[in-house]
Amino acid sequence: MITIRKAKLDDMDQLSKLMKGLCERFKVVFYEKPWKLDLKYKLESSPDSVIIADDDGDIIGMVLVDIGRDPYSGQILGQIYNFIIESEYRTKGIGSKLIESALDFCRKKKVSLVRVNARRDVKEAIKLYEKFGFSESFIVMEQELD
Repeated sequence: MITIRKAKLDDMDQLSKLMKGLCERFKVVFYEKPWKLDLKYKLESSPDSVIIADDDGDIIGMVLVDIGRDPYSGQILGQIYNFIIESEYRTKGIGSKLIESALDFCRKKKVSLVRVNARRDVKEAIKLYEKFGFSESFIVMEQELD
């Protein structure tokens, strides 16, 4: 049975495995040690902000949420990131449950604006975000430096 719950320190290895898979999918280098240090801090300081989908002990999805200030307006905002569902569990409503839980966390923190970044080529994620009322607000551009 799949349950949505907050993550625990004992979940770190499985969460790291999920993140590594996401990075491999998008051909991004995964720096596991610093990622785990950041996750450990997050789990200790704000455990409700790391939400997972658990299938009888196997973590098959996760989403993280940060609360901060918009650098331009100063408004308090939520940032959803590291949203991952194992491929064989997609299109089963698990992603919707994780996003709804992330939004509930933001509501409890009195956040009035939530952002999520999405890759243009991941249409299923964009469609899910739009289902929850997200819309494109700006474009992020990058340049790698030597």
